[in-house]
Amino acid sequence: MEKKISKKEKSIKKSKNNNQQSSINNLLFGVNKSISKEKNIKDEIKEPIKEEKINKNKNEIICELKLKCKKLEKEIEIYAKKSIEELKITEKIKMKNINELKTKLNILKEKLQLELNIKYPNISEVEPLISFEEIQSVLKYRNNFTEIMKNIYKYEYPTSIQSISIPLINENKNIIAISETGSGKTLSYIIPCFHKSYLKKLKNEKNNKIIIILPTKELSKQIYNESLLFNKYYCDNNLGIKYINTSVIISINNNYNNFINNTDVYIGTPNNILKLINLCNNSILDLISYTIFDESDKYFELGFIDIIEQILQIISKKNNISKLFFSATISENLIEIINNNYADSINIRIGSKNLPAKNIIQEFIYCSNEEGKITELKNIFHKKIEFPVLVFIDGVNKIKYIYKKIKYECPNIECMFSKINKKEREEQINKFRLGDIFVLLCSDLLSRGIDFKNVKTIINYDCPYKITNYIHRIGRTGRAGKKGTSITFLEEKDKDNLYYISKLINDMKNENYEDIICPDWLINLCKQKNVNKKIGNNKDKNKGNNKKFIGKKRKKSN
Repeated sequence: MEKKISKKEKSIKKSKNNNQQSSINNLLFGVNKSISKEKNIKDEIKEPIKEEKINKNKNEIICELKLKCKKLEKEIEIYAKKSIEELKITEKIKMKNINELKTKLNILKEKLQLELNIKYPNISEVEPLISFEEIQSVLKYRNNFTEIMKNIYKYEYPTSIQSISIPLINENKNIIAISETGSGKTLSYIIPCFHKSYLKKLKNEKNNKIIIILPTKELSKQIYNESLLFNKYYCDNNLGIKYINTSVIISINNNYNNFINNTDVYIGTPNNILKLINLCNNSILDLISYTIFDESDKYFELGFIDIIEQILQIISKKNNISKLFFSATISENLIEIINNNYADSINIRIGSKNLPAKNIIQEFIYCSNEEGKITELKNIFHKKIEFPVLVFIDGVNKIKYIYKKIKYECPNIECMFSKINKKEREEQINKFRLGDIFVLLCSDLLSRGIDFKNVKTIINYDCPYKITNYIHRIGRTGRAGKKGTSITFLEEKDKDNLYYISKLINDMKNENYEDIICPDWLINLCKQKNVNKKIGNNKDKNKGNNKKFIGKKRKKSN
């Protein structure tokens, strides 16, 4: 016969269980705190660490979140390893506590993802490295790495694109990375690719070669100079780096083996890189570790896409080559081509898709006609404008005309376009970088990838109708988190072509961009067009219905 348990014994047993649970909670949290419920989780994620933001900058918040994540991961690991007997609880309670801890960890990771502005991948799957010390420690970089990044490159912390792409490239993944202009994309691939190439060369491994493909000669030259700098400070000038142009290809002739043996990094436009691969009878492919396609979406505009597809087909025969695509904007066509060749690519997106950086003040000024634009340009130079200034103008003849009209309004004005010879263009770019030229009138030649670190103001003398062109143009300022200003002139003839710019402005307003100054009619242009479309569609439907009704046969009445 079963012994009956008295009320007193029941209460003692209940009290024991409560004490056990309390001690477990104390073990895990230091104090007896309960985990937030699911409803509160969503609210927490929407407004991450609001109170802390008052006294702490973004990087401090990110570091603190990462530290909390690491600490909680360790707690979960320790707690999960403890046996049920050791904890003196049931399996059910143990699993409940582990799940509660994991829920808390997920909340912290979502906050961290928001602070880093990483749309994807999810940082639960790919861990970002949020300091140079962490990159150096985790990826076993050289001891001078952090010092180089802080003292030579003047970075305090890695940018979001660097923190997520460097560890992935280190693992030889194929990636498609989209991040706003001026966000440090170049170093995102130079750092891990050169590090791996340097190590392999020290070990006398042959497959240490890197190909970097750029859409223009100017951009190729810039990346070449960036590569030389990192090679000098981090790799002790151990890597052989070549800017591949026509004269280099001619000089190789049939002695390509000697050239390949002495060169580790090949930088050039799609045409020249394809010529190099064909000249070497594809033998270079056995030695390549990384192929990088920078400013990827520009290949469509410049008619390189056939050549890019040829290069992709050639390198896709080798499984050990990592393919890296970087751009500020990217078209669906290019994504389709990449996915057809490399379905295993990891997509990285920092910030909102196809939007400019938030740290650029954007102003739109209505000038009515061409003469009004010239007058406004003169007025801007007489105001307190911050130099240096890039002025984007459509067409060579127009650049020359504007130059004649305003060259006496401001000292040190020059113009630059594709018809100027290469040597003169390079001289002007260097003078502009050094501050010898205050204002540079230019075509879209300088709108992509060229890194002018200190440009304060961008003026779109002619408004670009394509969103991508607008984003890349104004992206020449506000680089590496600095503040910048863009001014765009609008005239009467532009009104019919500004739908996409209007849509971009509305998208930016929806994403809480604060520094946009523009007329109301420009904001409403996109909305009005959508309303007109709906009205037009309804009219067409009604017309169709009327025709159907008119054509319907009626039965004769008796």
